[in-house]
Amino acid sequence: MAFEMELERIENVHTRKYMKEVISDYSNGNLRSATVMLYVVAMSDIFEKVDSLAKMYDDKAAKGILSNLSKKNIFDATREETVYTETIKRIPNFISTAGQSAMESLKKWRNISAHPSLNTDAPEPLEHPSINTVAGLIHDCINFIFSQPVDPGTRSFSGFLDKVAQVKNTFPSQESLFNYLDINYFSKFQGSTYVYMIEHLFKIVFVSEDENASANRDINVVVLKMLAEKHRDIAVSTIRDSHFFEHVLVSDNAVLKYIEKFLRDFPELYGYSPDFLKETIEQNTSSDPDLRLLNFFVDSNNLSDHIDKLKNMSQNDSDFYNQVNWNRIVDLLSLYFKNSGDIQKMCNIYICAYSHSRNYREADNRFTYLIVPILESMTKNNFLTLFAIDNSQCYIRFAAEHDHKKAFDAYKRRFDNNAELKCFKREYPNFFHFVNQE
Repeated sequence: MAFEMELERIENVHTRKYMKEVISDYSNGNLRSATVMLYVVAMSDIFEKVDSLAKMYDDKAAKGILSNLSKKNIFDATREETVYTETIKRIPNFISTAGQSAMESLKKWRNISAHPSLNTDAPEPLEHPSINTVAGLIHDCINFIFSQPVDPGTRSFSGFLDKVAQVKNTFPSQESLFNYLDINYFSKFQGSTYVYMIEHLFKIVFVSEDENASANRDINVVVLKMLAEKHRDIAVSTIRDSHFFEHVLVSDNAVLKYIEKFLRDFPELYGYSPDFLKETIEQNTSSDPDLRLLNFFVDSNNLSDHIDKLKNMSQNDSDFYNQVNWNRIVDLLSLYFKNSGDIQKMCNIYICAYSHSRNYREADNRFTYLIVPILESMTKNNFLTLFAIDNSQCYIRFAAEHDHKKAFDAYKRRFDNNAELKCFKREYPNFFHFVNQE
């Protein structure tokens, strides 16, 4: 039996290195040596996982096991057995039932292989495990012990979620939250542990119905996005292939809102979505003009192309710009454009939306929510486009003098400190309607 491919599933570099020695003994027919070495590797692997659990998650049980171990003399033959038995006793689910069964079988054959039989009826003084027995032991250890994450149960995941819930209101920004989580957790989520965390974060955000999941869904979806962006390809393939994807709780409006937002960040997942999820999102999108704009992933690769497509489908520009509630979607829209780096597309769209205001109140709101936030991002040409707006709903309204003066001050500060209102009044008489021309 060839084990080279199976070795690739072992995350721990030390375990993988030592297993090559086991495989060498096995291949050369040194079956007793292979069995004894396999036992040593298994104990070492369990010890390293307990050590990781103590260091990564500050797990009290793991730290207690290590503390007890440190009190034993290095020559004490019971040290290795202490690690295993205390781990089974003090950390439930750390080693699966199949893993425990594999270990018990391995311990039996290790005792037989490492000691004389002392049986007068035995044909030889040393027992000789069969090649099939040793192959089975190797296979079971790789599958049920070595290839498992540090904690295949819920301890590490629950501990991580508890910490996230504790600190969610501690940090002033998502950037500072990410820095904290990256240093203390994300950087340590590697290989199968990373996959486990992604899959179960997805479950807790989009599938779980328990009270704790509901109470922390808002922060957990943020953490899921942060972690998924660390290794995007791995995260996408993990979610795509997870059975949890088939059980998204679309009957819950909050979950539906979060999964739509998540798909805006990871649109490549939409094509792999189960049919019931696609049908729900498409129905929800078709009945809401705002979502028709935001949920670009339904029929486009990106938001920029999607907006161009919607504009082409509209009877005219005014019809497009006035079918959505800009105040409602501007934060999500701006976040997407900033993350995608398409700032100029954002500025052009917001200026056009303002230029198509249908009444004074709408113009007031659109200037406040669309124009003011982009004044520091606009190019010189953006400003000149804004100044050229020819819509009386924008320039005759009461707040126009304050708003348009604010835009001019931003232009002057950023591009032309010598600019004068009266000069701009001559070129853009409507936008600067409030300026007295002498």
